[in-house]
Formats: sequence, C-alpha cells, structure tokens
Amino acid sequence: MTDLLDNPRVTEEAGSSSFLLAEHERVANLYLHNAAMGERRISIHLLFVAGGGTLLLNLPNFMGQPGVPGGFFPVIESLLLPGTVIVLLMAVEGILTFHRIIERRIRATEYLRAINKINRFFADRDPSLLKYLPWLPHDDSPAFAGRSLGVADLRDVVAVLNSFYAGALGAGAVLLFVGPDPAQAYRKPVILAAVVIGVLLALAIWWWHGWYENRIVRKEESEARKRVCFPSPDPPS
Repeated sequence: MTDLLDNPRVTEEAGSSSFLLAEHERVANLYLHNAAMGERRISIHLLFVAGGGTLLLNLPNFMGQPGVPGGFFPVIESLLLPGTVIVLLMAVEGILTFHRIIERRIRATEYLRAINKINRFFADRDPSLLKYLPWLPHDDSPAFAGRSLGVADLRDVVAVLNSFYAGALGAGAVLLFVGPDPAQAYRKPVILAAVVIGVLLALAIWWWHGWYENRIVRKEESEARKRVCFPSPDPPS
C-alpha cells in the first residue's frame, strides 16, 4: 500500500482527479447560475411589457383624451405618436432581451461541453462509467443549435412579443403617415391597410429572429469546432 501511494503516477492521477472534480463542480455551478440569470432576464422583460401595456391602456387618461364612446380601441390621432414611442421602447428592450437569451444559450452549451470534456477523463480510466452519463463524453455535444437547454421556450416568448411590437409599430406608422380625414376619423381602407402592413411586418420580424439566431449559432459552432479535443463519431452540423 505504501509503495502504491509512493508511486508518482498514482499521486499524479489522484491530483488530476481532485482538480477536475473541483472544476466539474465549478462549471456546473456556472451552468446553474447562467440558467437562473436567463430566467431572471425574461422576468424583467415581462415586467417591462406589463408596465408598457398598462401605460398604453391608460394613455387616453394621461393625455386627457377619454376616447370615443362605444368604440373598441378607438384610433385617436393625438395618442398615436406617444403610443408608438412607448411600443418602440418596448421593441428595443425586447431585441436586447432576445440577444441576451441567445448569448446565455451559447454559454449553457459551452458549460455542458466543458463538463463532457471532464467526464471524458474519468470515462477513459473507467469505461463502465459511460452507461451513467447523460451524454457520451465528447466535447462537441450537445449542439449549439439544440433546443433542450431550457431557453428555447424563453426565446419563443420574446420572439412572439417582438413580432407583436413590430406589427404595432408598422400599423401605427401607416396611420401617422396617412393622417385622419377632416372629421378626425380614419376611413376603413386606411385601417385595413395598417392592419395588413402590421401583420406582414410581424411575420417578417418573426422570420428575422430565426435567421439571426441561426447565424449566431452557426458562427459559434464553427469557432468551437476548432477547440474540440474529443470529437463524436457524428459531429453536429
């Protein structure tokens, strides 16, 4: 036993194992912190949305414009500009939130890959550990494009809200540009055109979110591939 403990290789293995176990715990804590910060960020965004929505609903009272009796969301020219500005601020905050969610998704993937790399050290020394690991110990998985890291649903929520903001901005811009008729009312064709443009813009922004996300994810995947030490037989595309 004493000879075994005095063996430099055994001592080195024990030191390496202790170091990697501590590193494993550190990376796992970073992953949990990253997930918590992502949820906190979306909570802040939803509070911002609730505040902005409340301000929009109460805008007629704040501006001394009680609205049109019997009208459903009546279009009041004097409220269009401040309402559009409020929606614009919500849209800017929404875009920033979306970008940060993508960043946290990338960080989450990097942490999981780091854990896989550490697991590889132990799996190489005891192959029986493989059946207990959630992923095979390859440091090119999971893929950055995966949707199982707890942020996909958050991403979709923010993308839907941002698409709604874009549609509202497009419709508001049309109404501001055309202006009301002499009776201070908007004709039905103008309202219809504003709605159509708003819907088209919302769909375009929804598509843009997917394109932007895929662009960033592919770039990160390409960069991370250069640092892979233990590639899987079928690396992620």
